[in-house]
Amino acid sequence: MDVRVVREGAGYRWLLLAGERPEAVLARAAGTAPDAVSCRAAAELLAEAPSEAIVCVQERDGGWRWRLAAADGTPLAESATRHADAPTCRASALLMQGLLARGEVHACLDRYITV
Repeated sequence: MDVRVVREGAGYRWLLLAGERPEAVLARAAGTAPDAVSCRAAAELLAEAPSEAIVCVQERDGGWRWRLAAADGTPLAESATRHADAPTCRASALLMQGLLARGEVHACLDRYITV
């Protein structure tokens, strides 16, 4: 698992990857950061977030995503994939909860890559 920072528009967004293929993106930053340094800081907030703070939400188009917010309500992360239904979204959220609870997200910050 790796954290990769990519340029997106005028900012930067981190991606949490389980592999090299596009479908291997597990999570992404909820928004963009103005520079790579603040993007790294945002990724570190993800690693410290409580796993129970992940919720599944239905979007306006009917699709589902899980979202993770900080204790103050600031959006930190969301599922990179739009899920077709609530059970699939929940399964993805449970996977992310497990990664956070086991400290695997924190560990992968050592392999932080800026693209």
